[in-house]
Amino acid sequence: MATRHGIKIEDYGLPETITKRIEDLFELNLNPSTMNLLTSEFSVFDEKVKNNISRYIAEILLVENEVLDNQMNLLKKDNFGSAKQEMILKQRKSNLIRLQQILVSKEIIITKPKSKVNNNSEKVKKIEKQNQAVIKKIDLLNIDNALKLNLNKLTDRKNNLENEIEQNQKSIKKLKKDLESRETELESINNQQTIDDFFSVEGFENRDRKNNDMLEKGIIDLKDKINKIEISLEKQNKELKQLLKDEEIELKNISQTLEKEEKLAKEKELKEKQEQEKLAKEKDEQEKKQKEIERQEKIAKQKELKEKKEQEKLAKEKKEQEKLAKEKKEQEKLQIQKNKNENLNKEVKSSNISSLADIARKKIEINSTIKTYDHENEFGINYEDNDDEILMDSKAESIFLENQINKLLNDKEEIQLLIKLQKAREIARQKEEERILLEREAERKRFDRDQKIAEAQAREIWKNERIIKKIKKNSIAKDRRLEKMAREIKYIAQELEDLKLKQKVEELRRIEILKRKAETSTDKILKKDKQKVDTFYNILERKWLASNIESTLFSKDKALRVVNNMKKKAEEVDKKYGNKNFKTQSSEVNKENVINNYTNTKNDLSDTTKKRLEEFIFRLNKNKENNFSETLQSSIQKPLDNFKSYDKNSIKNSFNKSHSITNSKDYKEFLKDESDFEINKRIEYLERKKSLNIITKEEIKELENKKENIKNKSIKKNMNLKKIISLS
Repeated sequence: MATRHGIKIEDYGLPETITKRIEDLFELNLNPSTMNLLTSEFSVFDEKVKNNISRYIAEILLVENEVLDNQMNLLKKDNFGSAKQEMILKQRKSNLIRLQQILVSKEIIITKPKSKVNNNSEKVKKIEKQNQAVIKKIDLLNIDNALKLNLNKLTDRKNNLENEIEQNQKSIKKLKKDLESRETELESINNQQTIDDFFSVEGFENRDRKNNDMLEKGIIDLKDKINKIEISLEKQNKELKQLLKDEEIELKNISQTLEKEEKLAKEKELKEKQEQEKLAKEKDEQEKKQKEIERQEKIAKQKELKEKKEQEKLAKEKKEQEKLAKEKKEQEKLQIQKNKNENLNKEVKSSNISSLADIARKKIEINSTIKTYDHENEFGINYEDNDDEILMDSKAESIFLENQINKLLNDKEEIQLLIKLQKAREIARQKEEERILLEREAERKRFDRDQKIAEAQAREIWKNERIIKKIKKNSIAKDRRLEKMAREIKYIAQELEDLKLKQKVEELRRIEILKRKAETSTDKILKKDKQKVDTFYNILERKWLASNIESTLFSKDKALRVVNNMKKKAEEVDKKYGNKNFKTQSSEVNKENVINNYTNTKNDLSDTTKKRLEEFIFRLNKNKENNFSETLQSSIQKPLDNFKSYDKNSIKNSFNKSHSITNSKDYKEFLKDESDFEINKRIEYLERKKSLNIITKEEIKELENKKENIKNKSIKKNMNLKKIISLS
């Protein structure tokens, strides 16, 4: 048995070299060339080995597919992971499917000829079922992969179009900025041209016209580019709409396929559940039957044990009775022998005692005679020969008597030994009787103890069986509950996936609707702002015209008086000095007169006229021509003629210069409005993320702070034109 990702897999008797080679191949990025190498590498082995290899690889592929699906689900849960990880997992899965297709096709080709020979064998049927299941799984995976590839293509096209739209929008912004810069340049040039026209320098007119022509051409080119880009944007928007429609259609197809697969899976699960329930019922019935059989066997065994024990009891009682009868007979025999032995011992003792007493008397007599004879010899007493014979006889008798005494003593010792033996035998017999009685009591106690132990064991077995039955019932109920929980979890997970898909589709639609609404609202806002600006600047134009007319009329009267005074003084000088050095002196005199008139009228003039007269005197120092009066009249009349040619932007710039304080306040309010728009945009984005449960803690804090700031602020969106006009 091999293990992969903690799951046991059968080896099918393959060696370690082949299994290692197969496991190494799973980790490679397989190409068609490597697939051909695989087929050529495994083609060397026998058919049995090939079959085992294909089965081993099919089991590994099931494990790998489950692992890859789990990894994909984890990536989708954790903010969809990175695109590279998803691509790597998808590529690996597609490679595994290719290898499985090739190996399954081989396995089918190998198993066909065997199935013709052994159609009735169970092994061939199991292999065919496995192959059919694997082929169905492969077909479903191919369908899923095809649908996923179509979706990926559409998403890629959509992303590309969105990127192009963003790039075009950026280019439009840049071109608009260029247009604004060009228009500002034109306005500045026009302003300079008006000043030059005011003091009529003809040398700068041609150059300014050329610059104006170049700028106008550039502006026209930029407008053409902007129009082209807007046309391309419209086309791209149309393509995006079509892509969205295609995506909706494909999502519907995918949902239909998923529903079909779910129905098939549910049907299979129901069939499997029914089969499992049937098998469980059959197992329960078999277990019940086996338990009943075991119980009957136990009861029969207990009965047999009881009968055996009773028979053993009866046999033991019979043996004991026989032993008691034998012992009684033996005791009777022993008593008879005891009585006999006692009688004999008494007779022997009596006879022996009498004989011993006689012998002792004779011995004493002989010893006394011998002692007397020896005493007489010591003292010199002489006896006859007969006396010597008597002594010899007496000595022989004494010796004979001693021998008899010794014999009798030995007989006595033997008798005493016999008596001691009899006593020892009686003591041993009594001890054996006591031992037998003790053994009987011990056996009886053991029998009682064993009987009690057997009864206790039977009770414990009965209790344990009841407990085991209860535990099994509880475990079966728990297993069923767990199965129900697992089914509910799977169903909930599928519902969550479906809801996520629906939520994504709804979000895309909502985002598109919001985009359209934003575009329309921005257009309306821009139109309203343009109308406000137009009205504002129309009022300012009228006011500015009135102020300029008043200033020009006042300055014109002053200038005419100055000119008349200068003419009079010039005539007086001509009369005094004549026509000599008229040009040089007249110019210098005119300058001095203008300066003196300026100093005299300085206090009477307004600020605007002061500035214009200073510029006028600066030009007089440069110009030394005599046509002073003509240039002055033309300079006074030209601004009135050229006033109509001014654009609104030039009026705006002049108004900003003269009224910088009021317009700075308005500009700040305008910036506040723009910042509020961006803040609201950011808040909508964060709330969208919060609804999708993708928001972080930092973003939640940011959202709360911004909402509090908006509540505390009081912003005035509408502009009060009356205040601005009163200030101007």
